[in-house]
Amino acid sequence: MRGRPSSWSEVGEAYAASYAALCAGTGVVLRELLKSGAGRTLVDVGAGTGELASSFAEDG
Repeated sequence: MRGRPSSWSEVGEAYAASYAALCAGTGVVLRELLKSGAGRTLVDVGAGTGELASSFAEDG
């Protein structure tokens, strides 16, 4: 894929191929800062591939 994605279904793929490497490790830092997610709600806006939201969901 080159240039701008032609549909929303390609946005995650474009993110993974470009900015994902720059954001690697963000989830680890956020999880350390936020501690337990018990009783909290997380909204992942601009979720890219959804991996960060998924990792939080796995921890409850």
